[in-house]
Amino acid sequence: MVRSLTVLAALALATPAAAGSWGKEAESTWGKAGNTVGEVAVGKRLSVGDPVVVGQMALYPVIDRDASARPDLQAVPLARAMATGQLEVREVAGGVVSQVAMINHGDEPVLVMQGDLVDGGRQDRVVTRSLLVASGQPMRVPVHCVEKGRWDANTDAGFAYGGRVDPVVRGVVQRAASQDATWDAVARANTAKGVDGSASWLEGAGVDPRKVAALEGALRQRFEDDKRVVGVMVARNGRFHQPEVYGHPALFAQDRINVLRSHVAMTSTPMDGAVASAEVPSAHDAAAFLQRTLAD
Repeated sequence: MVRSLTVLAALALATPAAAGSWGKEAESTWGKAGNTVGEVAVGKRLSVGDPVVVGQMALYPVIDRDASARPDLQAVPLARAMATGQLEVREVAGGVVSQVAMINHGDEPVLVMQGDLVDGGRQDRVVTRSLLVASGQPMRVPVHCVEKGRWDANTDAGFAYGGRVDPVVRGVVQRAASQDATWDAVARANTAKGVDGSASWLEGAGVDPRKVAALEGALRQRFEDDKRVVGVMVARNGRFHQPEVYGHPALFAQDRINVLRSHVAMTSTPMDGAVASAEVPSAHDAAAFLQRTLAD
């Protein structure tokens, strides 16, 4: 899984700023803290809320019970940093499949999550480790190729933000730590969507914005007054996928749209042959899954 909770704990030292919220500007307040819906504790800090069900997906908010005691902070998500020109992504000198260079031209740190995809350069790449890119000198970032059919050695073109790969591919990137395994996972995802297996993951990554809006709208309606939400767990057809847990509510609020899009982009057909279930898991099931995952 993406060990966001551990990786992003260090962000307590980042620049203080007002936390964002569901569908509101960053400078707005969340309203009242706390919520009366059911919660199941996971360890000393986290809880899992009762699910919100939208179509095939059940979404379980992950709540930090100590969030009110944590200082406000801000880190700019990679998507926004690249769109505004704050962060530039380029090939390293000579071109290396397993690395790209990131340069943060701004003052605030940039949040880069495992699974973030950069589109362009000599080939499309996926980031293999969550990290912060501080302002200053170029930083070499570990990546895997997600486009087996292209290596354009004659271009020094830069990159654009390409979204976040789906949870199945992300899980392979994290667990296998192998370029060949990533290529295989991309090929399976593409083939399931009728796309050439050697093409970029982006070729099969079309996302219906209405589905993303429905997911976000359901969570917003249920939890917009709770400023403790640090992530979400998703069960699709009764099967859990890796938890999306951040070190601070502001980080999840800023990055939530990429999280939800990645889940919508996932093929509805399990690639491991497992049988899907129509039964919606309980919050206790979700808490047990989160506990096991964090213990790995």
